[in-house]
Amino acid sequence: MAAASGHLSDLRSRLAAELLGAIESVVVPDLVAGLIAGEGTTIWFGDGGVGKSILALLVAFSVALGRPLLAGMEAATAEPVIWLDFEHRRRTTRLRAGQISGDLRDVQIDYVPGKAPIWSMTALVEYVRVLKPALIVIDSLGRAVEGMTLDPTAVARFYDMVDAFDCPVLVLAHVSRQNTDLKPFGLNAWHDGARATFLLRKGRRPGHFIEIVQRKANDGELHTDPFRFEIVREPNRTSLRPAARPSDGPATLDSSAGDCTAEAIGATVERLYSELDRPVQSAEILVCFALRRSRFHELLGDAVKQGYVRPNGRSGRASAYLPGRRSRR
Repeated sequence: MAAASGHLSDLRSRLAAELLGAIESVVVPDLVAGLIAGEGTTIWFGDGGVGKSILALLVAFSVALGRPLLAGMEAATAEPVIWLDFEHRRRTTRLRAGQISGDLRDVQIDYVPGKAPIWSMTALVEYVRVLKPALIVIDSLGRAVEGMTLDPTAVARFYDMVDAFDCPVLVLAHVSRQNTDLKPFGLNAWHDGARATFLLRKGRRPGHFIEIVQRKANDGELHTDPFRFEIVREPNRTSLRPAARPSDGPATLDSSAGDCTAEAIGATVERLYSELDRPVQSAEILVCFALRRSRFHELLGDAVKQGYVRPNGRSGRASAYLPGRRSRR
């Protein structure tokens, strides 16, 4: 009896180890590096007018066209996007799209007017199954659930539906009076149901500067340093460019795709480490180079092997790096 009990305990331990290994080996890359999780729901929340819809449109064009949102921030492939609009009229969204990169009808962005509550759109799940989009954008959460943001039943019905889409979903949410800056809504269930959540806020400089602060990350380390962008509006064009830290004034990233080598990655890590005074996240390095993630990680591996950078810690899948032995520090 004791022998059988011991054998069963050993089998349980081996099964637990195998399951843990399987879980750890599944790393789903972001759809857009650092900004949208590669599966499930990502929530961007912030005050009205901060620029959530414009930034989301820029992301939608990036995914639909297969072009980088910024240097290094490239979606995996050019695939369809569904824009599910509960917030604006079709004309308003098309006018905004025309300022970015032409008409929505000229790219693989399928505009769908929303009917609240979202779970009343009974044909939507089948429509998504047939179209197989790379991304669905929902603007906005409060309108999609008819204002029932403090109703646990509405939370459950919303996530039941978007989970059935089986693709990354970006949800835009307004901050309300019940909110703190840590949660998109008063109910923790909205935050808990998402793979990643981000607070969007305006920067403290003249112009339209946006800071994106990650509040939750299920699929990797939390980015403690905000992403900073500037939305640039010209007479016939709206574009996005990276912004330096507020103390540095406006700037753009100073790397180019052609210069991305192991040595260049080492120099970039050295510079960022000096500025940030902490280990540098891989996404922060990637944004400095206009490369696909797969190619970038090959070169990052070369930089580690050649001693230009070193992982922060002993993990084989490090997400933060330090200057290596061949750096000038």
